[in-house]
Amino acid sequence: MSKTRLTEIIRHYYPNTNDVQQARHLGAQKGWWIIAGGRDNIVRDLKKGEYQLHSLEKPYPGFKQERRQMDKYKFAEIKALYGYRCATCGSLEGEPHFHWPQTKTILQIAHMDPRKDLSAGNMIPQCQKCNRADRNYWVYDKKGRVVKIANAAVIEKMDEDICKEIYLRLKKRYDN
Repeated sequence: MSKTRLTEIIRHYYPNTNDVQQARHLGAQKGWWIIAGGRDNIVRDLKKGEYQLHSLEKPYPGFKQERRQMDKYKFAEIKALYGYRCATCGSLEGEPHFHWPQTKTILQIAHMDPRKDLSAGNMIPQCQKCNRADRNYWVYDKKGRVVKIANAAVIEKMDEDICKEIYLRLKKRYDN
């Protein structure tokens, strides 16, 4: 099924949902074996942008349940430590978002370092806007500041001039 059709189905059953992309992530988050075209899958030849449920009997091979398990009480404590504010933008939970005043701030569990398990030492509260926008590209410190790149694919989303500057810096660093 195409991304468009997937969106139509989700909106049919959940008309008020904003993030229909989450259905694509059921493999990594819930273990569903969903294959995607254009994503180097070796199971079936699908066109880019197409998705298919491959199996209900076997979980997605890369699924790691422990990555998603954590103590909800720990997150409540962590939110309290941050004053019920997003570690990244500072929006207060339950109040209008700083940058989208028509949106109520909802805090979500976010990784400080998305390359590591979601554990008490690796969690920060992020609002739905910051958590969704970051897409596991960045590593944060305890104050919610970006300290590293977690996924080099973020570079592909940057303006051409920034990509060239990164290229020149890396070329200079590694050509010596």
